[in-house]
Amino acid sequence: MSLNPINATPETTRVVVSNYACMAITITVLATRVGLCTKWKRKLGLDDILLFLGLTAGITNSILTEKAVRRGLGTFIRPGNSAKLNRLSEIMYAADLFFLFAMLLAKLSIVRMVYRFAPKSGIAKGRLLFLQISIACWGVFSIFAIAFQCGMPMPWLYVPDRCLASGALWYPALIWSTITDAWLAVCALPALPDMQLTTKQRQITTGLMGSRFLVCILGIVQVALLAPALKDVNQPRAMPNPTVFKHLVMNGSLITAAIPILFKPLAVHIPAHSAHATIYRSDPEGGATTPLEELKRPADGNLPNPKKFDGMVTETELKSSVDDKEDFSAQLSKAFNKEIGVGK
Repeated sequence: MSLNPINATPETTRVVVSNYACMAITITVLATRVGLCTKWKRKLGLDDILLFLGLTAGITNSILTEKAVRRGLGTFIRPGNSAKLNRLSEIMYAADLFFLFAMLLAKLSIVRMVYRFAPKSGIAKGRLLFLQISIACWGVFSIFAIAFQCGMPMPWLYVPDRCLASGALWYPALIWSTITDAWLAVCALPALPDMQLTTKQRQITTGLMGSRFLVCILGIVQVALLAPALKDVNQPRAMPNPTVFKHLVMNGSLITAAIPILFKPLAVHIPAHSAHATIYRSDPEGGATTPLEELKRPADGNLPNPKKFDGMVTETELKSSVDDKEDFSAQLSKAFNKEIGVGK
């Protein structure tokens, strides 16, 4: 990509490099997620759809940012050049809205992902529902607040004197976003003790989910850089650094939404595409979970009665044959003796 020589300044270079470098990393991570999803036959879910819609919004933001650089982002535009400023403002306005859409979709993707692998207790569902509502409220507020902060008939033209509170609506939008990101980083913790994971696997899962705190840190820096930029009367010259961190926050949000499912012990808790379901037995000593056998699952989704595999009696078969009035150990001994031919 060749920039107009007038726009090729250190500021515009930082914007362009951060823009495409971050997006390249994001696309790579999400492509890896698709590949592993196919390899592990993991069922496509709403979390995947939301995440890839978020990626689409992020790519659109990147394309618009590159156009904004060509239109003068990072350069001084004379106040009298209203036509040039108006064209640049339209592009930056659209880029800001796609930034918010990408953030919203990435956040909702994490909630839906936790819905899929977390135990379905009433308390867990209630917490996730409340978090989902909070994120939806943030999204509605942020999108409408930023879209209409400068009023009609030209809501895209940001000039501090003509916009509500000189752009201060960005502060609650970004701070609220940071709070929801911190909440997302810990939202899976209550579910982990009830999942069939070893201690090490729980620690890795906690770390992957906790990577969302990096987005919180980047968001705080974004607010700090945006505060003085919003007051500058020459917005094109003031916005390169906040734009760089906007890309870091947006792409960090998409990446941290994608990486937890790259961890296979977590991904196996999500239903698979194939017509087989693996039964796991927990190790009472805290060791690794052990797959007992695979059972054929028909199209209606109901498992048939377990059959013997390789001459062995499955644990599921034994437990299903237990009479409430008889001791399990007696039933276990009886089934084993029958299998090896004792007592015939």
